Amino acid sequence: MFENYDEDESATWIDTAQICLNGHEINASFTKNPIYNKNYCPDCGEKTIFECPDCHEKIPGEIHYNNVIGGSDFKLPTFCTHCGKSYPWTNKRLKAAQDLAAELDELNEDERKMLDKSIDEIIKNDPQAAVGATRFKKLMLKVGNSAGSILKDVITEVASETAKKVLLGN
Repeated sequence: MFENYDEDESATWIDTAQICLNGHEINASFTKNPIYNKNYCPDCGEKTIFECPDCHEKIPGEIHYNNVIGGSDFKLPTFCTHCGKSYPWTNKRLKAAQDLAAELDELNEDERKMLDKSIDEIIKNDPQAAVGATRFKKLMLKVGNSAGSILKDVITEVASETAKKVLLGN
């Protein structure tokens, strides 16, 4: 019937997700519910994908649990679990954050470089994520509310859970 779909309702399995290149979720159950699949995103018009552009492995989607109906546990992935490369939406958000950072007149060249390095650290869930997020917060104090707030919103979308705790104070 479906490639990954198991007729055995007692089985738990991971579906494939369809995401647009800007990171809008199209269908977290690409295999089980193909009626919701789309070639282009209704929110932004970008092309959609269901596999990693680098290694061509399917993007993990919703987990279908034994005899459970409803509720989705899907979380937009930042990196491919097969090859470790970042997905296109991660790269686009990272570039947007770096482009915004380059526009901040309140920072000198060394501070911009430090901010750029911090942005790279924030997206990875490793020990440097907290360091990068802390440095980011300090630099945003110098920048001020309006530009700093916009940049914080953009970077929080792709920040690791560790960095989000530092950035959002959770």
